[in-house]
Amino acid sequence: MRYDPFNSYTFFLVVAAKRVRERLHHKFLQAGYDISPEKYGMLVLLSRQEGMSQQSIADKFEISKVAAFKLITNLEKRGFVIRKPDQKDGRSKLVYLTEQGQDIYEKLIVLAQDNLNECGQGIDHEELKILKTTLRKIIDNSQK
Repeated sequence: MRYDPFNSYTFFLVVAAKRVRERLHHKFLQAGYDISPEKYGMLVLLSRQEGMSQQSIADKFEISKVAAFKLITNLEKRGFVIRKPDQKDGRSKLVYLTEQGQDIYEKLIVLAQDNLNECGQGIDHEELKILKTTLRKIIDNSQK
């Protein structure tokens, strides 16, 4: 069988991720929140693990340290995060959610859950479980 890039699982992964992301951004904008899915992801991460270094954030999102710095700076300007000196390493700063950041996160996560529910219509729980397991395997295999 001949390889068809437009019928490969990678093509479908890219298109699905793009559409879910764009739909989420649109949902945020409709609700009056001008925040990108990337910035939302940063809020999610910091709500679960506050006090992260810029490098740790970059590693978690698999982005450059510069890209992480830009995201953090934007969120800091909006009052959603704050950087504080690391007690163990004075040269380093750790990133924390502010109260305003926690508030916006709690509003956005409801919209994000709605988005996932809407995108997952017609897909039963077991199929989604298999999908997640398969995607984890693809991620693991791609790192070998």
